[in-house]
Amino acid sequence: MSKQAISVDQIQRAVLERIASQQYRTGERLPSVRALAQELGANRNTVNRAYQLLAGMSVIELVERGRGGFRVKPLTQAGASSPPDLSRYFYQQSLKLIWQGLAAGLSANEVSAQLSRALREVFDQSRIAIAFFECNSRDSQEMGHYLAEALQRDIYCGLLDELTRDAKLIAQSYDVIITTLHHLSAVLSQLEPHQDKVIGIDTRPTPDTLLKIARLPKGHIGVVATLPNTAQMLKHILYSYYPDRLIAVAAIDDIKATQCVCRHCDHLIATHTCAEAVRELSGRTPEVEIHFQVDQASIKALEQRIRDIRAQKMQGEVAINVSYSEYRQAKQEALKRAE
Repeated sequence: MSKQAISVDQIQRAVLERIASQQYRTGERLPSVRALAQELGANRNTVNRAYQLLAGMSVIELVERGRGGFRVKPLTQAGASSPPDLSRYFYQQSLKLIWQGLAAGLSANEVSAQLSRALREVFDQSRIAIAFFECNSRDSQEMGHYLAEALQRDIYCGLLDELTRDAKLIAQSYDVIITTLHHLSAVLSQLEPHQDKVIGIDTRPTPDTLLKIARLPKGHIGVVATLPNTAQMLKHILYSYYPDRLIAVAAIDDIKATQCVCRHCDHLIATHTCAEAVRELSGRTPEVEIHFQVDQASIKALEQRIRDIRAQKMQGEVAINVSYSEYRQAKQEALKRAE
């Protein structure tokens, strides 16, 4: 089959889709003209023309040093004319499609409906379904909403009990399944065939909480948490502040241990999820209620994971689009030969 089968527009679209999906990242060198031509089965001159047009739109730029070639233009260096240039390109492509639709006899409503359908299809294909699971509804909602805002994505907030009941359905429904490091082992065991979808996030006491801990007067410290591993983690944090103090910990489900800790400590600390239960069991109000926040390094790790998944999805679509173009050209050539 002739390499002219793939057009400049198709190569432009493939490169733009890969940039949008972060397969080609900002500032990184693009494949050489020869490499991309070989990958897509295109003519080198066609690839070079596509690169030149994208450079004219300020989407990519020439690399002046080293081996030369092109790279994705960093946003901080993009000129003020970049957005209008890029918008104009998409506007012109839209005009072509609309004229083609009208020439084929479609009404304005039909053209609009088809364009809207295509728009939804593209965004649906690149949509990443995300869920966050925690052991209690308060943390699930608060941390889940925080993650949704930080990632600028919709996130389903659920409980670990739900994950235990419907592990298979959840694994099939979501591309990314998030939980805290405290529960990571349990979630991985529930989703053993789909562990690649699971990512753990680190949570730490808020700065306000740590400030209150640092200001505690002298005396023995008691800590009550929802889970034993959370209690032990807090114990290690407290020892970093007060290595010479006596620090006792308990999980709220162990009623006798909780009552003992509350009875013998000078300063009582509890996680916010069990503070009310501590008051009911001991009659004491914790001096410090510990609230947690998601570590920023975990946010960056999540962003990277989402970019990788979206790139995989978009890469698949680019391959399908190019393959279909090749198939269509081959079919046209076969029909000509038959004539």
